[in-house]
Amino acid sequence: MSATSKDYKLPCGSVVITDHVTDWSIAREVLGDALGDQLNAETRVAVVWRHRVDDAFLDAHPRIRGVVRYGVGFDNIDLEAASRHGVVACNNPTYGVDEVADTAVAMAFALVRGILKYDEIARKLPSNWQQNVQATIRRTNRTTVGIVGAGRIGSAALLKFKALGFQTQFFDPYVPSGFEKVLGSRRAETLASLLEECDVISLHTPLNAETAGFVDRRFVEAMKPGAILINTSRGGVVRELDVIADALEGGRLGAVGFDVMPEEPPQPNNRLIKAWHGRLPWIVGRCIINPHTAYYSVESQAEMHRFAAETAKRILLGNWPPNALNPEIREQWLLV
Repeated sequence: MSATSKDYKLPCGSVVITDHVTDWSIAREVLGDALGDQLNAETRVAVVWRHRVDDAFLDAHPRIRGVVRYGVGFDNIDLEAASRHGVVACNNPTYGVDEVADTAVAMAFALVRGILKYDEIARKLPSNWQQNVQATIRRTNRTTVGIVGAGRIGSAALLKFKALGFQTQFFDPYVPSGFEKVLGSRRAETLASLLEECDVISLHTPLNAETAGFVDRRFVEAMKPGAILINTSRGGVVRELDVIADALEGGRLGAVGFDVMPEEPPQPNNRLIKAWHGRLPWIVGRCIINPHTAYYSVESQAEMHRFAAETAKRILLGNWPPNALNPEIREQWLLV
């Protein structure tokens, strides 16, 4: 049943933020007294950060009608379990799109132009200052960036790369034919051809059964020799950091920029992390690691809180959310 009246009073305490978030001011502004302080028998909507949503969680809270994930990723939500329980699951698909895309572009640009390497070289030059160029640096309009995953963030990154003058390609078998016209970019028919031809590979895929660990030794060896790898998507798409360390030290990879890691925080005794910490010669200027912060800006944080709260409110009112992750239950859900 759909309720749209402005006078409709939302059930008190029916929405609960389960974890991580401590500033509830925007949620309180949107939801008022409907925002509760803990999960209980009356909870109708759970807004989660890292909290695992599965059969056990939903069995324990049988009145829940919706689950809202604060971020874009939703690998902590079992969508099949949600559908079995008739619960609509939602993410925050517009959150941090520009921020993550900007980070991918900034990492790639810094590495393509050798900014970090030049900074390191300049520290050690008492003389012969200007002649210390890196001979491998190419003009950006002769440099091709390959985007793996042309969703919101991947498409935003591609358009930003184009605006800076890079050549672009993308690989995404799930976007419809003709989407390349929208992006004004070449579409790679296979991942192998993208890896073979591009000077920079930027990853923008979700983490799922298909993408988990797909950046492995074969992936890296299929890349163009000396290419740059950027990952601002999910750490779990990289199978193991030792493969990255081998490729960097051996010269197969030119450089890497990671905002996300397979394990967070990464183990300090990992070979790549030890080399990065120790500023070993083979890694200096060739490896950027950020602590999973690409999503953040003052504006994106406020947007995230408001969108999640408004989605929760929509669910409470009995209105189907447009950002539902399990649309197959729509008709059943609306009848309840």
